[in-house]
Amino acid sequence: MRGLLEAIRKSLVRKGAEEGEGGEEVEVEKEIEILPPAGEVSSKPTLRVRVKNVMNVAEVDLAANYVKRGDVVIVKIKDLQRRDIGQFQNVLQKIKKVSMQFGFHVAAVKEGYLIVTPPNVEIEG
Repeated sequence: MRGLLEAIRKSLVRKGAEEGEGGEEVEVEKEIEILPPAGEVSSKPTLRVRVKNVMNVAEVDLAANYVKRGDVVIVKIKDLQRRDIGQFQNVLQKIKKVSMQFGFHVAAVKEGYLIVTPPNVEIEG
């Protein structure tokens, strides 16, 4: 379907003549945008959900960058909790700090998992 829409789009680029500054004719291209039919789902993702296994404080920044771009991140902290409780507490503090700074929403779902969403995505329940 995408190839067909692209072929149609290219064939509908229209060339026309307009008057330039000095009165001479200048050829211009006008592109017509074709939208997919109503009810058709776009293949371009509008919301991305990522799963990130966080094992140290530095990886919190990587997860935060995904959320800043508008992605929802499921943070797996279960392994860290079992391995190093001190590092686990530092990671939780960093997630809390970054979330408050940028207005992210955070919710614990299952033991060892957090969902972090950007400000425009609310968590209910």
